Amino acid sequence: MKKFILIAAILMLAACSSAPSEEDIQTAIAKTNEARPTRTPSPTRTPSPTATHTPTQTKIPLKDLDFSEIIVLPGDLPAGYSTAQLNSYQSKEYPPPPDVPVRRVYQQLAKGNDASGYIQLDIYVDEDNIESAYKLAVEKLKKGFFNEMGEVQAIGIVGDKGTTYFRSDSSAWYSSDVFKKGVIGRVNVVFVRCHAVVEIEFLDSEDLDSAIAYALKIDERITPYVCR
Repeated sequence: MKKFILIAAILMLAACSSAPSEEDIQTAIAKTNEARPTRTPSPTRTPSPTATHTPTQTKIPLKDLDFSEIIVLPGDLPAGYSTAQLNSYQSKEYPPPPDVPVRRVYQQLAKGNDASGYIQLDIYVDEDNIESAYKLAVEKLKKGFFNEMGEVQAIGIVGDKGTTYFRSDSSAWYSSDVFKKGVIGRVNVVFVRCHAVVEIEFLDSEDLDSAIAYALKIDERITPYVCR
């Protein structure tokens, strides 16, 4: 509409007077362009991000779990202890007989030239076998090797459930009517984590805190594999 009015004005001027100058024409065109509405660009559609599919991790069969390479790592053991013989084996039968683990890792420990404890990690499939194996390990702690005195306590910070054993040098002895002989100190930690039953023993030691510290490390290490 405004464009029409401006053009009409130019024609009227042309009719009433001399022809419009070039400057008048350029001015009229400029005003006409200014009067045009500017076009607002339509908003562009932002594409939605595509969902990333996380690949599913295939669980290793329990019978194929072998922790022999990570059962003891540098810095795990208390001062003075070292690793000795290491055994790892599967059950020859699958499913195995009751109370037989599908996989066992047994790490012997040494102090100097003497055998001074062990770490045993058993993997079970059946929950009943897990429970019976744990109870047997705890009963072994309570009985001891020579009916010696010792303290057995439940512990709640390791595994699904756990038990510790502590025997000092002064509180232990061989039970015999013929002689009594001093027995070295001993500390043990036994715990269950899902499909695993772990037994830890340090002979010639009264450092239960170090045994628990190691138990916490191996517990954290095996949990992603034995829990399913």
